[in-house]
Amino acid sequence: MSQILEAPAGYKVRATVRKHKLEIRNAYAAYVAEGRLEVVELTDLVHEHFPPSWFEGVDAVMHVASPLAGRETPEKMLETAVEGTLNIVRQAEAAGIRKFVVTSSIASLGNPTEPALSAKSWNPITREIALKSNNAMIVYLASKTLAERALWEFADSHPHLDVATINPVFLYGPFSKTQEAPADSTAMATNAFFYHMLYLTGGVPSAAAHVDVRDAARAHVLALKTLPTEPGSIRKRFPISSPNPLRWRDVVQLIRNQRPGLAERLTKVDVSAADSGPARLIVEFDRLESILGFRQNEFRSLEDTVLAAVDGVVEAEKRWNSRL
Repeated sequence: MSQILEAPAGYKVRATVRKHKLEIRNAYAAYVAEGRLEVVELTDLVHEHFPPSWFEGVDAVMHVASPLAGRETPEKMLETAVEGTLNIVRQAEAAGIRKFVVTSSIASLGNPTEPALSAKSWNPITREIALKSNNAMIVYLASKTLAERALWEFADSHPHLDVATINPVFLYGPFSKTQEAPADSTAMATNAFFYHMLYLTGGVPSAAAHVDVRDAARAHVLALKTLPTEPGSIRKRFPISSPNPLRWRDVVQLIRNQRPGLAERLTKVDVSAADSGPARLIVEFDRLESILGFRQNEFRSLEDTVLAAVDGVVEAEKRWNSRL
């Protein structure tokens, strides 16, 4: 979610990162110099006791960290997602912080191939199902679901807290302008789908639902400004998905037309089979507008998102090749 820092909204940010990502200080050197960004090292999200200084002067906590699918054992992944979320929220609450914005996922609401999901929807997956599945993606879906459930249970037992979750679908779009390119294709996250399309045998995901990373980042920032919910009202869960339909056959043609230099690299696989499901996910756009102030016509266009993602992966590839 480094794109959150691309469009300053007047906030000062204290970011916690692991040691190998401390170079973010250099990537955002201008913000550091202006006193708008402070970067501190995090060692263990699950077990670490954070220094009191981390919470001094903090008005809200935005928690965006979660393990990626397949990076840890199933047990470790579930622990990191659930206990990592609770650890930061517990310590922040004890320090007097009352406002939280947490990155969840559409996965905690249900199947992203469904045509519509609401803020009241919940994925019925359990820890037991995830561990028995022996499937990294199912474990990931469970990690997001169980972490968000644990967050809301904590919020219910601490009604003085003001909590919001942003539940995005697949995130596409540009990499941060001020950061180094991903080290390899595995670090591209969901933008890797566009890199796969630049191989003759590359495939595409079956789910078309997507949102531009810049729109998801904007939703997080807008959530900081929302008022606490009234008792008995719907929780501030915000499924977010682009209203623009995505059909992979159209994406291939868009790249061919707008980036002709890549035409010969584009996949020769018939991607139309992936277009059999809904081309977009219908979310509660009225709630996004009435509560967050995010109007449906303000989402970035499909062309903007696709070309930004493609340009990003191509630029990353050039940097890799220059190091050979």
